[in-house]
Amino acid sequence: MIWLHLSNISQFARLSGIPRTEYEIFTYFNKLRLDGDLIKFCTYDAKSGFKELDENQINKILDFYANPEEKNINVNDYNSKRHLRTRKNFFVKIKVKCKKMLNSILKRIHLINIYFNRINHPFESGDLLISSGLNIKSRDFFELEKIKSNIQLKITVLCYDIIPEKHPELVKKQANILFKKHLKRLARIADLFCCNSEYVEKELYNYLQHNNHKKTPIKIIPLGCQFVNKYANIANSPKLKELTEHPYLMFVSTIEIRKNHQVLYRAYLELIEKKVSNLPKILFVGRKGWLVNDFLNQLNNDIRVKDKILILEDVSDNELIYLYKNCMFTLFPSIVEGYGLPVAESLALGKYCLASNRSSLPEVGKDFIDYIDPYDSEAWARQIEFLLSHPEYVSNKEDLIRLNYRPNSWLETGQSLFQIIKDLE
Repeated sequence: MIWLHLSNISQFARLSGIPRTEYEIFTYFNKLRLDGDLIKFCTYDAKSGFKELDENQINKILDFYANPEEKNINVNDYNSKRHLRTRKNFFVKIKVKCKKMLNSILKRIHLINIYFNRINHPFESGDLLISSGLNIKSRDFFELEKIKSNIQLKITVLCYDIIPEKHPELVKKQANILFKKHLKRLARIADLFCCNSEYVEKELYNYLQHNNHKKTPIKIIPLGCQFVNKYANIANSPKLKELTEHPYLMFVSTIEIRKNHQVLYRAYLELIEKKVSNLPKILFVGRKGWLVNDFLNQLNNDIRVKDKILILEDVSDNELIYLYKNCMFTLFPSIVEGYGLPVAESLALGKYCLASNRSSLPEVGKDFIDYIDPYDSEAWARQIEFLLSHPEYVSNKEDLIRLNYRPNSWLETGQSLFQIIKDLE
């Protein structure tokens, strides 16, 4: 039996990054299951451990993501006044506290059962489990290690990057601590790693070798980027049209220190200082992340970039497609990536991208786009100015993209993973 462990979408996480990959693999494996392949799905609950998802739970996940709630685009200047939260009813607060207390007790009881090897789970000896998500706060792999000591269970792990291990300065301290512990456990119990790029494969191989871990096989499975084909109706709300009626550039990413929004801010200040005419807006499309509060405050308080750099949150897939298709070109100055899905998405929609020259990004963008040192703001300013003053260069690049770029499909991702798993069986 093949088990697909759903650690993100079973909690109805937003479809971006790893949750999107988990969802696409889930939908492909579900089709295989309905066609008769021996596949089941499971998730992990800290109060009771691993449990199989029944038909109703599977359909609930499918329905949730097939009909996502379309939210209005949120244009944020970060320090704008927030709506005052309504105070919760006293009895509601008591109810919430009691529920938290009960959950805490149940988690402790389950943890005690694990230590005494009293573990209930749906797996049988000879089964194979695939982990395609990531939740470093969960005890799922701690419990899997205990389970694997009792039965023959093969474990395949999709590894998207080891950035917290290699670049602790780019993540929160707690995330670094949790990820290091998680990665060590994976190195002990995984029978196969599947990486999303040659860059991650090399990083993981070096980590395993340097730390004297067992030589676990590593395969490469490129990610798909065809989510755009699933949404026929492109959003065109009045708010969206107002945002895009004038030329704009776009950077799609969670706003966190690793993504390097700061270099674009500095580059734009240089272009403003040079009095470059007709400078378009830059749209930062993504949620606010970590280690960027000072930057966001600076951005919001700098009148030089007022109405020139805007943050867009809670953007639906339909809205994102619209933004991609109508931008002049995209930007992606990330310091380090495991893959770089927004670069692939930009190319899949025929849009030129100016990207960082680090990690996996040249692997994703190949010769279709141009690359710059992510720390060199002057170089970013020069190249942006060049592209704005030479639209024919961008147009020629996009002609080559439309003629020659072939995006990976999520179907191919699922097929590649399934074939690797069948070979492992």
